[in-house]
Amino acid sequence: MRSGEISYLQLLFLVMMSSGFYNHVILTPPILNVARRDAWISASMTSISFFVVLLIIYIIHKLTKDRPLLQYLEEGFGKAGKWLFMIPLLAYLLLSGFITYFDTIMWTKVSYLQSTPKIFLAVLTLGVVLLVLKEGIQTLAISAGVLLPFVVLFGIFVAVANMQNKDYSLLFPVMAEGWGPVWKGFIVGSSGAIDLILILCIQHQVKKKMAFWKYLIFGALLLNLFVSPITGAIAMFGPEHGAELRYPAYEQWRMVSIGAYITHVDYLTIYQWLSGAVIRIALILYLLPSLFTIKKIKAKRWIQLSYAVILVLSLYTPLSDMQFYYLLKKYVLPGFVYGMGVYLFLLLGAIVWIYRRRTS
Repeated sequence: MRSGEISYLQLLFLVMMSSGFYNHVILTPPILNVARRDAWISASMTSISFFVVLLIIYIIHKLTKDRPLLQYLEEGFGKAGKWLFMIPLLAYLLLSGFITYFDTIMWTKVSYLQSTPKIFLAVLTLGVVLLVLKEGIQTLAISAGVLLPFVVLFGIFVAVANMQNKDYSLLFPVMAEGWGPVWKGFIVGSSGAIDLILILCIQHQVKKKMAFWKYLIFGALLLNLFVSPITGAIAMFGPEHGAELRYPAYEQWRMVSIGAYITHVDYLTIYQWLSGAVIRIALILYLLPSLFTIKKIKAKRWIQLSYAVILVLSLYTPLSDMQFYYLLKKYVLPGFVYGMGVYLFLLLGAIVWIYRRRTS
């Protein structure tokens, strides 16, 4: 394996830790809030979105072969065309990194380190991110592979331990308020499929070409990560109370008890949350310089450090956690779906046009 290459399995680790975190943690509260009891139906319906997005990514990967996406676009449309397609991708990465970072620091402050200065949490988190990122994509993928098994085991543990607290009859009746809540939840939830656009940025670094069924594995696993905490939250807290929880996945951990003496094992979710957040932010930091096709290590480090500083400073904007949450569910997530959805179809059209022009 050449330097900078990763295997399919390593890509799977990265996707599960990065997009898995996004689907499991970031998207669960807003979809519960907008769809309530029908949130699990909305989440299940996103299987359509996952299939469409993965099909587009597969076709693009097949046509571009081992060429970096933006380099392929530059060869077909020139620098202006490359920048036209790069700007939306860059904006998505920057905003996704901010959402992950801001939500992680806010959750840390609210949940278990209320008295710790925000600047300490901010710098410590980014310090770990930069350390993981130091040696490039292979080290990042290996780190994801080491962390993921424990994340999965803890997830199975909390699901099984809470079976005594769940009443799945609360998932019914469905669509009591019609299709409106289901559709709103579907739009919010589809941003989880859109997040797979990150694969396009590292497709050329995957060691071997992937068959379409391998892409579908991404979708199936992420869909499970998405639907499970939603059904769990409704079954444990009910559709109304579950919809008002800011961190429903974390609240499920707080309900775990084993016998009369083992309780308060919610500290394990700290490992889950921070593992996913660190890998996701590190992956975004890795991708930022690659969009500009920068090869000098110092220049890459400057871009990454600059964005890291911006992330720290963003914590001191006059934006409360509830304002952030409102903007996220009302504007940002639907904007991702509509904006990046159109972007994906335009990108597919551009790639097909370049490919046909070259082969004709």
